[in-house]
Amino acid sequence: ALGYIYRSEKKLEKAVGAYEQAAELAPGNARLWNELGLTQQALGDHAAAGASFQKSLNLNPGYRIGMVNLANAYQQQGQHDKAEKLYAKADKLAPHLSIIANNRARNALALKKHSLARKYFKAASKRDPRDNYSRFNLALQAYDRRAFRDARKHIKDVLRISPRFPAAYWLRARIALDEKDLDAAHRDLKAFLKIEPSKIE
Repeated sequence: ALGYIYRSEKKLEKAVGAYEQAAELAPGNARLWNELGLTQQALGDHAAAGASFQKSLNLNPGYRIGMVNLANAYQQQGQHDKAEKLYAKADKLAPHLSIIANNRARNALALKKHSLARKYFKAASKRDPRDNYSRFNLALQAYDRRAFRDARKHIKDVLRISPRFPAAYWLRARIALDEKDLDAAHRDLKAFLKIEPSKIE
């Protein structure tokens, strides 16, 4: 509890110390090791975080949150193949969670496997009808392929869910500029700046 309070107050070093003390008192508590790992990760100590997540999994091999967090740690350390193996295992345990599909997509992008990333982003969007992260990334990928019609479709989905999603207007303006449709680009840039006035500079 003390570790959680410190972490919520952004006192991360104190939170690590509190979680380490708690783990010494209850070394068999997988959740405590996972929380310690999350705090170490927030401090940027990905190696220590990975070790803590691994301990949580050693204690509870079916702990899917621990699997995802360890996979995230591997991803942040550039160990993308190890990350994918864990994501795949977690995905089988929780095939309804969009966050796992999104993380697999991010990992695939790091490996430059763009078609695989698209597959996972699509899976995430189906799992969660309000997941804009996956939909916007599908729009970005379509834009990169110059598939503007598909990109607009995904942008439309994003704005249907979140009408004040600034990056969607920005991306649609870029498409309009590429197509030399200056009026459409102006409308979307105006909408973007209405949401993000600080970008006027």
